[in-house]
Amino acid sequence: MDEATRALFTANLDRWATELIDRGRYPFRRTETFLPLLTEAGEIAPPLIFWINRDSFMAGGLLFFPGKKEDGSEAGLHCSRALGIECFITWSADEIIFWQEEDGKACPRRKVPWSRPGVNDTASFLKILRQILEELKTFAVLGARPADQLSPFYFANFCRIFLLEEQASLEEAFRVARGENRLSENAPEPRVLTLHKNILTCLRLLALAHCDGLPPGVRPDGLEKAMYFSIDRLSPEIRFLMDPGPDELPLPPASAVRFHHFYRRLVQLRAGLDDTRLAETIRILLQHGSSCLGGFADPFPLSSPEEPILRVNPAYPSSDGSAETGAFPLLAAHALFRFLQATPPAAARGFEPACMELPSSPKTITGTLYDTRIPRPLRREWLTARLRTVWPNRRFSLPPRTPYWVFEFLHLLGLADKGAQINLRLPADWLSEEFGAAPEELIRDFFTLDRLEFESVRTLRLQLVKDSRPWHETVLSGPHGQRRRTWETIREHRSQLLLVLHLPAPIIELLEKERLRSPEKEDLTRHARGIYLFTRSSLGRYLWSIISGGAPLPPRSRLRREILRRKLPLPSDQILKGLGLSSGQNPPSRKDLDGELEAWLGDAARPRKRLGEGKKPVEDPSGTMPPPRESLKESIIQEVFMDGVPEFPAHYLYDYFRPKLTEFTLEGPLKVEGEFFGRIRLRDHKGDLLEVEGPEKARALILSSVHGRVSAALPEDRTICEDITTRYLADLTALKMSLVRTACRRTSEERAARKLAEEIWESMHLPPWSWIGSEKTYFYV
Repeated sequence: MDEATRALFTANLDRWATELIDRGRYPFRRTETFLPLLTEAGEIAPPLIFWINRDSFMAGGLLFFPGKKEDGSEAGLHCSRALGIECFITWSADEIIFWQEEDGKACPRRKVPWSRPGVNDTASFLKILRQILEELKTFAVLGARPADQLSPFYFANFCRIFLLEEQASLEEAFRVARGENRLSENAPEPRVLTLHKNILTCLRLLALAHCDGLPPGVRPDGLEKAMYFSIDRLSPEIRFLMDPGPDELPLPPASAVRFHHFYRRLVQLRAGLDDTRLAETIRILLQHGSSCLGGFADPFPLSSPEEPILRVNPAYPSSDGSAETGAFPLLAAHALFRFLQATPPAAARGFEPACMELPSSPKTITGTLYDTRIPRPLRREWLTARLRTVWPNRRFSLPPRTPYWVFEFLHLLGLADKGAQINLRLPADWLSEEFGAAPEELIRDFFTLDRLEFESVRTLRLQLVKDSRPWHETVLSGPHGQRRRTWETIREHRSQLLLVLHLPAPIIELLEKERLRSPEKEDLTRHARGIYLFTRSSLGRYLWSIISGGAPLPPRSRLRREILRRKLPLPSDQILKGLGLSSGQNPPSRKDLDGELEAWLGDAARPRKRLGEGKKPVEDPSGTMPPPRESLKESIIQEVFMDGVPEFPAHYLYDYFRPKLTEFTLEGPLKVEGEFFGRIRLRDHKGDLLEVEGPEKARALILSSVHGRVSAALPEDRTICEDITTRYLADLTALKMSLVRTACRRTSEERAARKLAEEIWESMHLPPWSWIGSEKTYFYV
């Protein structure tokens, strides 16, 4: 059975099994297909799982379809352990086997021969499936593992699947909070905040399950409050787990109910009684999910690191008592693991390098920097001020679009002790972007590059020594192999590192023989036309793509400055002069330029591949395509304006019995012109003045005049005018908040959500968006 046939057959079995379960008397409540499970053999997705209680992670059986050369017992055994059961079923070409684990091995308990029905013989398949469900009843009841025999993989899958399902509802709450401005300006995107909240709550409950820290009668609505009050029951090493993280919000009521059930299930299964098993559970979760929290493996293996050690965003907890910096939930998982393993706690911890308080300067720094967010102005000022604490004699002039990780990189370079070894994984664009000039200058002045490796199009691995050793041999490993250069010869400019990393051997040979050389100011004046034509050749474009990180060529007006800044290698004066003498007013074609350069430089003048070719397009991180914009707008309008759009003043006069009204003729939107002894002068778009008594009527008229209204009937009583205006503005404020909340919930990007909300608001012919919540914007005397 091939994969496509297996998937189709499984889908049909799932549908038939659901119908039989709904009509029959079985202990199962639902089925699930191809759920990825963490096992000793890696991730396995069994075709069909029969659930007794999905929320409590109680499975009743598994169904596999083995191939011709396997019996499916090994995969079934791993998955049954991961689900906390002892039985599973294999359905092969000629028989159905019921397996059960004994002494660590899968043993067949019952074999049911069967003959293949016809292709469309649904009744025969239903009969066989009904027989499987009947046989599975007994196995499901007797095949559950005792709580003390449950594998760490069972608890790891329970936690993982629960967290994955909880992520969506929590993220909706954080999106709403962002839309209501309840998050700080430096807060990460809601998806990241949701992930942190989700995992932190899970870790807190695991820690409390270990120490029996919650009272038995705690209710879901008091779960978090009880968690924070239980801090005294925790060991000092893990008490910081209970501290609310940055921008952490309370659990929504529905999430609190589900986490309460999750905790009670952990207690029921005595998850916290076995320290070794609980520690292994956390290790498994970190192994498969630390990258989601910004945890990564060391860029280079540390054979004998010098202490003290600072680990930056480490994937796994260390046992040597080194200091750590990373995301709050990542450090919390490490701390809980070390506590359960009874290994020394971290010497110091911080959520970012700028906040680290180290007992002494580290001799070894290892880890990964990845945060490409651009800090807001106030945060940027704080980060710049923190740099002065580690670089007191240096002032950094960083471009406005400098990402977080560059500030962290500079801070780590300053934290390192003299002679320290620094191993980091960095975004590769620092060698080509403008913000990389500051790290380059520091490295050139105070450090020696020991090793530089191309890891991917986006990342590099860097090994530095905080000591100036000009004649040290630097190892550079790129797509074309490993090369060695003296540090003195390549530290002049970042472009040297890029060229040695990425250029093929023939072009490297041209550089070594100085047939291609670094540009000088005089070249830009003497050979302006020749340089321009060289940048339009295949070789010039290829060299530019490498030193610029794949950026397009600049316009001719900025070409000279960019060539000098990025140090684009140029041919000799003779070649540039020859290119500049090309006949005709129009530049020669690239083919002609390549031919002329090839006559001078050989085959290297026609590079076969450019940097960045073949890159995959950026995918949606959620893995799903957003709905069409118009249908999204329509669904939001139906949800927010389900009761219609309020009309002013008509809908707000129903509470008054025949109030005396005055009719006003309107000529477009009105604006306040001034006030004289309690009378307000309003001017329309034609320039005509309208005078009314009291600000209450003036406000009501202004609100009535928007969107081309030609007349309005307002009550003469100023008290009634003030009441209906206040109620109308309150309704508009509520509608605006609901619209922003719904748009943020439906859209992952904040700016797009707010823009969409404003577009919908304008389409509903309501008073301008900026008026709501700020009365002075439309009425101020």
